[in-house]
Amino acid sequence: MNYHKEEFKRWEVKHMAVVGSVVGTKLSLQFKDGDKTVSKTYSNLKTSAKDQDIFNAAGTIASLSERPVEMVKKIVETELEDI
Repeated sequence: MNYHKEEFKRWEVKHMAVVGSVVGTKLSLQFKDGDKTVSKTYSNLKTSAKDQDIFNAAGTIASLSERPVEMVKKIVETELEDI
């Protein structure tokens, strides 16, 4: 859905109930590279993937890198729709 700013304001007042549907999941690894941080993101994970499985996959990927991992993130993309 594409809304212009004014349309969205009117729409926001009229619609109060919203439902979210997960449409994508990503894994992001942040590596320490000297004095900076480098991020790598892996898309198209199964939306049903469990946090532990994603963390285990991150560990496997990290074990192949020469850089130490600073942070592991699970990114969930959600589409919001009014009902």
